Amino acid sequence: MRERTRLFAIAVLTAILSACADGPTDRWEDLGALPALATTALNHTPMAESGGRILVGTHDGVWARPASGPGTWTQVGLDGIGVFATRRHPALEATLFAAGQPVDDPASAPFYRSDDGGTTWTPSATFPRNPFDGSAEPIFDLAVAPDDPDRLYANLSGPSVAISTDGGQNWVLANGESEVFFGDPCVIHVLASAPGTLFQGCEAPLDIAWVATQDIVPANPLTLANFAFVAGGPDLALENRRPNAMTSGPARPGTLYVGLEGALIALEQGAFDFVFAAGQAEAESPYVYVAALWLDPDDPDHLLFGGGVNGENTELWLFETRDHGQTLRQVRPPAQLTDPSVEQIAPAGNGLAVLVSEPADPEGLSRSLRLFVLRRAELRSAG
Repeated sequence: MRERTRLFAIAVLTAILSACADGPTDRWEDLGALPALATTALNHTPMAESGGRILVGTHDGVWARPASGPGTWTQVGLDGIGVFATRRHPALEATLFAAGQPVDDPASAPFYRSDDGGTTWTPSATFPRNPFDGSAEPIFDLAVAPDDPDRLYANLSGPSVAISTDGGQNWVLANGESEVFFGDPCVIHVLASAPGTLFQGCEAPLDIAWVATQDIVPANPLTLANFAFVAGGPDLALENRRPNAMTSGPARPGTLYVGLEGALIALEQGAFDFVFAAGQAEAESPYVYVAALWLDPDDPDHLLFGGGVNGENTELWLFETRDHGQTLRQVRPPAQLTDPSVEQIAPAGNGLAVLVSEPADPEGLSRSLRLFVLRRAELRSAG
């Protein structure tokens, strides 16, 4: 009897510890599926919040709805544009930037600015074009200079970077380049604590992943100088773990977080640590392509990240850590989902907007978008 009592006590204690390990209850609000399909380009971050609305770029323009409560998705412009990146101006909430690739008219602008929260959009006047057919070169990622919000950086194909010094009205390729490079799009970022440095993450050439820096030249803002690897590249430290996302936050202002193929790293002062790293073996952590990142603005050790595996996603790959990667908790899915992939995480009111994609056809050739908001008391600082 004593042994049975002891085993029962152990079982109860184990259940309690497991419940504690699961963390707080996840409360989700389903904001519904978007009427337009997702873009299919890599490295896209199409979601932003402004004026109590969430705006999401799709393969057919920008759609919006209230960040909470009842509402429907409504197209708010840029029909015929596949939108890969949407950003909010760091100082002006009503000013938004959207960039991507024209679909209906390939010669039209790939970049648009709105100064009224997404009600109306103004196209850029000049931008890089393909020298053979005059089509607009697509823009896959955007970064806003923290010391000059009118200076914008755009990543085109491969490592090519275009720069605008007038808020997106006019764009030129950095360093006087006349054509863009070939290759999969890279990701870019500028730290608020280091406004003189542009970070870029790529997997090129020869299937080698890297993160590098270039100096922003104050005397000539259209120039990038002193290219230098700070992670990966020739030393193969990142192997072929392709960079998918970059972000930073006020809790660790000097740290750049880079979501990779099967990993997440924290890069600071030219050195990096793995916050999350998956192996190739099935028994190890899932080989998630980390594409979505959120950093708690008040807690340097608290972050959420997610993405999808290369193949069918049998679960929602969304993780939370409160000790900077020492332990991970898989966040419970909000609903029964089919082959879900986490595309982006962004602040939304008193919660976090989590953009998820699912197959839109049996072959999985296109994907639909569905938005959820994760709400908890300890996430209220996210807004």
